[in-house]
Formats: sequence, structure tokens, C-alpha cells
Amino acid sequence: RWTRAYKDDVIDGLMLTASAPVYDKSEVFRGITGIDIPLETVTKDVLNIDRSNENRLVHFAFLLDNLGRLIAFPEEYQPLFGLQMKTESFSNSADKLELTLADSVDQDVQRFAQEIVDSKTVFASLDLDSGSYYVVTDRLNKLGWVYGVVVDQQVVFDIFTRNRTGVRVMIRNLGIKGAVIAFTVTLISLALVFFW
Repeated sequence: RWTRAYKDDVIDGLMLTASAPVYDKSEVFRGITGIDIPLETVTKDVLNIDRSNENRLVHFAFLLDNLGRLIAFPEEYQPLFGLQMKTESFSNSADKLELTLADSVDQDVQRFAQEIVDSKTVFASLDLDSGSYYVVTDRLNKLGWVYGVVVDQQVVFDIFTRNRTGVRVMIRNLGIKGAVIAFTVTLISLALVFFW
């Protein structure tokens, strides 16, 4: 079981707690064990997209709980989606993160948020301030959490254009090689007929 993100009393920042029951060999309940994980760790480690490739396909990823509340959503992309996480007023562990995509100031994001709550898998196109994006989400089976991936439409178009051009060049090269091979075989055949 996972808690919602909350203000940690010990470290500066938000925290998630995972807990699980402990049973002995006879399947008798003996207690509960848990671990606290800083939300920053989840955002950086679980949702980390390899940024070494300058033409990467995935712009960023995010994680929502089963009700659409943000679990992990990179802070640098929150303004893009019309979100503002106001955690500076959080003072103790009773303060929990309640932000959802429906809290966005962008109406397209609000509609998208409703689709996420209503569906297992969503594919949407969002026009945001800095460009157009494809967003694909899927619900994780056991937890019911939603994992989402955001892709810049221009990057997809550029990759498609490069691949289409590459395929055309490959087909042209195959045609040239085929013509050369056919010509060579014809010459060899004619030479064999005349000199044999």
C-alpha cells in the first residue's frame, strides 16, 4: 500500500510511504513493515528518461494515483500543463499533495484529466503553450496508478520524415543494385552464349 505524497517532518520535501503486511510461515499476521521514499527520488529515478539523446522521442513521463492525483510529475513541466504545486505552505505530515491534472488552468488538460479517470488507456493530442504533444497513459494493474508518457509531436514528425527519407534512399539503392546485378547477369549470359 502506498500513501499519497505528504510533507515530511524530517527532510525538506514531499515523501511517499509504502507499507506491506508481514506474515509468518503459518500465514499468521505479525505486523506491518514500511519504507519512506522521497518524492524527488520517485520523480528522478522511476520516471527518468534518458536525456543523453538530443532527439529523444519521450519528452517526459508522469505518474498519477487511481483518482488522478499527482504522484510524480517533473516540476519543470508542471507550468507547461497549467499546474502549480504549492507546497511551500505545507508544514507537517498531515499536509498531503492533492493536485490533479483537473486542477490545470488549461481546458484541454482538464478534459484529458477526465479521460484518464474514465479509461484504462488514453491516447490524446494536447496543444499547449510551447507546442503540440501526444500523451499516452496506461493504468498499472495492481495499484491502479496511471503511468503517462508525453511526446513532442514535432519530434515524432521529424523522426517519421527522416525514416521515410531513409526508406526512399534504401529502395532507390536496392533498385540500382538490382539493375546492376541484372545487367551483369545479362552480360555474363550473353558472353557465355557467344563464347561457348
